[in-house]
Amino acid sequence: MLAVSLVDPEALRRAREAAGVSQAQLARVLGLAGGEVVYNWERGHHAPRESLLADLASALGVELSSILRAGPTDLRRLRVLAGLSVDEAAEAVGVSDVTYRRWERGLTLRGPNRAAVQVLAGRFGVSVSAVESAARSSVD
Repeated sequence: MLAVSLVDPEALRRAREAAGVSQAQLARVLGLAGGEVVYNWERGHHAPRESLLADLASALGVELSSILRAGPTDLRRLRVLAGLSVDEAAEAVGVSDVTYRRWERGLTLRGPNRAAVQVLAGRFGVSVSAVESAARSSVD
């Protein structure tokens, strides 16, 4: 199962234009090869790597959430908004990255246990109930 991009291409374009930067300028700020990369993001042909999202929002002077697609608040969204990689989230709760990815994709019958939920809540900067709800959304 391929992960769908969390980035809303139209919101990204609007944020870039509001910031008054060209596609090429934004690409340069992010250390990317050229404006065609940003062009493809804004058209929905490709998506920025999750590891670039915080820098992308910062370069545009916006909150990361403002350039994300509307959707359920699942574990992946909470992790991305917290600026964590899969490896960092997995390490925080003492599971493999494979197990953590399965939690995010809803590919397990059981998600994170209570202790893991508490750790994730702390790392994500949200309540325990928000992580519990997100874990359920990841399965739906």
